[in-house]
Amino acid sequence: MFWPQPHNRVRCSYILFASSLAFTWSANATPPGNLALATADRYIGVGEKLVVAVRLDGDAVQGVGAQIVLNYDAAKLAFESSSIPGALDLPIYERDSAGVYKLALGTSSGNTDVSVGGEIALLTFNVTGEFADVTFNVTGEFADASGLVSFGGSGRVVSKISNAGGSAVALGDATNLGPVTRDVTAPVMSAAPSNRLMWADADGSGRAVAILTAPTATDRGSALSVVRTRASAVDSSNFFPAGASTTVVWTATDDCGNSATRSASVDVSASSIARLDVGMAGAFVASNFNRGIKIVTGSETIPVTLGLVCPSSTRATGNVDFQLSGASDYAADCAVIRDPLHSVSRTAQIDVSAIPGTSGSREYNSRYMAAPASDLPIGNANGDSVIDIFDFGAFVAQRGVQLPLDTGSSSVGPHTDFNASSDGAGSGTAVDVTNADLSFLAVNFFAVDETCGAFNSQRPVARVSVKDLRRMGLVGQEFADLNGDGWVDTTDIALMMQGVEPRRPMRANAPTAIR
Repeated sequence: MFWPQPHNRVRCSYILFASSLAFTWSANATPPGNLALATADRYIGVGEKLVVAVRLDGDAVQGVGAQIVLNYDAAKLAFESSSIPGALDLPIYERDSAGVYKLALGTSSGNTDVSVGGEIALLTFNVTGEFADVTFNVTGEFADASGLVSFGGSGRVVSKISNAGGSAVALGDATNLGPVTRDVTAPVMSAAPSNRLMWADADGSGRAVAILTAPTATDRGSALSVVRTRASAVDSSNFFPAGASTTVVWTATDDCGNSATRSASVDVSASSIARLDVGMAGAFVASNFNRGIKIVTGSETIPVTLGLVCPSSTRATGNVDFQLSGASDYAADCAVIRDPLHSVSRTAQIDVSAIPGTSGSREYNSRYMAAPASDLPIGNANGDSVIDIFDFGAFVAQRGVQLPLDTGSSSVGPHTDFNASSDGAGSGTAVDVTNADLSFLAVNFFAVDETCGAFNSQRPVARVSVKDLRRMGLVGQEFADLNGDGWVDTTDIALMMQGVEPRRPMRANAPTAIR
């Protein structure tokens, strides 16, 4: 004979057993209690054990002992241990063999009936209504299995409660255990959303909004919870910090502790994105060409190469995306835009467009917009703040030579092919700097830089002496003195526009310094 020892209950599905004996009772009498089988949690998870509580449902009864006979599925369950914490606290007999478990209990109060009840008695009188906590090791996986544990025996060897008078207590029909699921299979989750590459939002917040659609999860029948975490903390925020890659993890967990995960990352640039729109007016020859542009806003100077299109040969336009630091709010800031090799500057107010899109490999929810109030004035050949007589001298020094069609942010000047007439070869017999380029200089002569608030103190120079040009080392520009009076001035510009040639031949590709 094996005497049961108390044990600690493990986390488990908590199942209630009951007797299979039914006793007749009068229709006018109070219905008797019954030994019933129920489960508080029908799912058993990975690593869990099944604890069966034998209890009396309904009204309490007076009894001095009980015997329990249980059949269990030995293919799925293996008996391990038992304890008897209830009012019937005296173990008399216990036996387990090949799927049949038998237990006999009495009371330490002697041959005196005690109140045997259900959960109410358990809470109030330290009477749990449990005649035994029977723990089984679950040996396999099964779904919705009925008959794992049921009442058995025959004749006198059946489950019953006896009183001090030696009679079986009248009980109602017993209720056997319903379906139980042994679940070691993880939930099935749909694919996580794609990883996101984002620009910082154009609002100075240092973050980007990214809405991620949570993956769905299904399971074989257990209830599911899906939890979203960031850095191991529950977090459902759609805001992601700039300059960082943040991983979002969704974990689906069923009632049995099985889990599956999906994850997606949101990588937000430390920069926001801005779009520059530029126009240049004039009689351009090439329909498509590139120009290096410099944008200055706040403390940032951003060089870009802009592709220009001129289908009508009267105005070239183009746009390009460029990066701005995401730490500042650039809305309503002023930006200065110029083509350092060909123009003076124009200013633009930076606005915000909330239309989402992509730039490069990254998405944006909003971006800054910079568009000069007017076309860039072309004709500045020496990179200063004005278009004046020195630019005419630079043009004369390069007149008759060939220059590359395209310029970029790293190109150096002077580059007086204002009308984009080069064939792109960079050398050869083609002549790209011609009198047609002079028209750009003449139209915009005396144009000055626009600035963001600060006054530009540089004044255009209308005339310069040949001696001063030589002292400044501006080789070749002295030949711009077409009338030989010792000065390069607007008279010489007018003469060249009338077809007068310089008095001395010029060297091709003569070096010319930038003032």
